Amino acid sequence: MLPQAHPAPEPVYFARVSAGLEQLAWGDIERHTGARLLGLGHRRVDFACAAAPAGLLALRAVDDVYVRVARLRGLDHTRASLGRLTRKLGEVDFDPALALIAQVRTLPEYPMYRVTASHLGRRNYSRYDIEGAVEQALTLRLPWRFVLNAADEPMPDLDLRVLLEADWALLGLRLGAAPLHRRDYKVAERPGALKPPVAYCLALLAGCAPGQVLLDPACGAGTILAEALALVPGGTVIGGDTDVDALMLAQMNLAALGAPAPIIEATTTRAPDAETAGSWLYQGDARAIPLAAGAIDTLVCNLPWGRQAPAGHDIAALYCDILREAARVLRPGGRAVLLTDRHAELRAALAAATGLQPAAELPISLFGSHPAIYLAERLPA
Repeated sequence: MLPQAHPAPEPVYFARVSAGLEQLAWGDIERHTGARLLGLGHRRVDFACAAAPAGLLALRAVDDVYVRVARLRGLDHTRASLGRLTRKLGEVDFDPALALIAQVRTLPEYPMYRVTASHLGRRNYSRYDIEGAVEQALTLRLPWRFVLNAADEPMPDLDLRVLLEADWALLGLRLGAAPLHRRDYKVAERPGALKPPVAYCLALLAGCAPGQVLLDPACGAGTILAEALALVPGGTVIGGDTDVDALMLAQMNLAALGAPAPIIEATTTRAPDAETAGSWLYQGDARAIPLAAGAIDTLVCNLPWGRQAPAGHDIAALYCDILREAARVLRPGGRAVLLTDRHAELRAALAAATGLQPAAELPISLFGSHPAIYLAERLPA
């Protein structure tokens, strides 16, 4: 009798995400790839996926995706762990991960690589010590050329991620050539702009669906609009801002995405129609939205925090006015998804808003600050 063939094991990956969005990002990974969840960690989703790896490069809710190389145990907070890490790396097989990467891009015979390390908890060594220990181990056994993890260094062919938690280290190689959070359409930026994966997650929480109308009344450079386009095919995204320079940046980014967005004069109240389907922009105040009552399905906004981008108003009063307008322009059952770190002001504005029902609050971590995503629903008239 011939020996029974065993199916090849599913490739294992981990995705890096913004803290607080792990569960939401996993749901998006599962919907798009049919992956199998292995676990959730701090800023990390571990999963197995039998689908072609190229499909993972289209994920939008994650910052990046890595092919898992190994999980090394026996590493504690002492500096002696650096020596143990070096020895354990001598036994790690990188070939399966490199084979997966080769399915999506071509690697040179002698690739440049860098090490990106991080750790949770207090340790008697730094991320730079970890990166140095890895370099020491790999220089002895692999034909790779090490480059420093610095902004002025060229983008390497390989990014080796080392995550230390508790008594173990997780090693992974970046699947793509560049981080997934770097979108090609981002040709223009301004202070206070959102990370694209966070903007996409806001649109996910809004329940965006094909054919819907989405509004961002403080759109800045248009990141939320650009990310929402993938979720509302056949629908309309509308962005408003008081700053015409910001609108021009949004127009540039949307054009780079293949979604031309005219800046429409907003002197009268109007409703989206066939003429304005797709994407369009207007110069106007979020406290006086030039749209008809019940004209939109979802309102998604990174509210002014008064920090990176000055709000120019009393935040509490500003939020109350914005929510009053949100309740007016949302259809019954429509959703508002709002991001801010001014928690007291936003909660008070939600409590005072007529016609809006608070539905959820999701704390996240972003660039060292701790905002939350607030979800509210428009009550029936």
